[in-house]
Amino acid sequence: MPNALWTRIIILLAAGTWFVAALLMGVPVDQEWTKPLGLASSVVVLLLLAFDSILWKFLPYKLVRVPKLGGTWKATLQSSFKDTDGEAAQFACFLVVRQTYSSIHIEMLFPKSESVSTSASIIKTDGTSELWYSYRSEAHSLDRDGNPPHKGAVQLRIAMNGDTKLAGGYWTDRQTYGCIETVEHKPTIINDYKTALGAFDN
Repeated sequence: MPNALWTRIIILLAAGTWFVAALLMGVPVDQEWTKPLGLASSVVVLLLLAFDSILWKFLPYKLVRVPKLGGTWKATLQSSFKDTDGEAAQFACFLVVRQTYSSIHIEMLFPKSESVSTSASIIKTDGTSELWYSYRSEAHSLDRDGNPPHKGAVQLRIAMNGDTKLAGGYWTDRQTYGCIETVEHKPTIINDYKTALGAFDN
């Protein structure tokens, strides 16, 4: 939802416009006129909340100008980290996107670890949209030997010519880097790797 400051500004602008219009029209502004202001303020807040969480999803992109990315994405990840055969590691992972009109939160699910965004934004540059986020990753409790927590960042280009697709790169504070590309999307939120694997295999 727009932050508290913006909500107050909108309410004050509405109240100010109401007051000025009443003066210009010669309508006396008394206590009876100001009583509905509290109700109007509550309605504005509720409408903003409804738009931010739900209503914007039903509007066309040309109007809201925000890509709809919410749900779970199956992706392939290729890393500069070498596996036991000396080859660059490549495996399936899942991006879980929780999105409102004004905010976005990303989790990535792996067989032995999970990462959570610490900040995330959709950036528009030169007519393109990209998802940028920083994250913290931590292995599952039984898989932490030799796999300490780390931080990193991801930059994914959002392609919307046809089916929406995300692709781009990542880098970590462990001096590794790689690329991520989505291959399939489901609108539901899936919270663990095994469940997501089963959901996309069916």
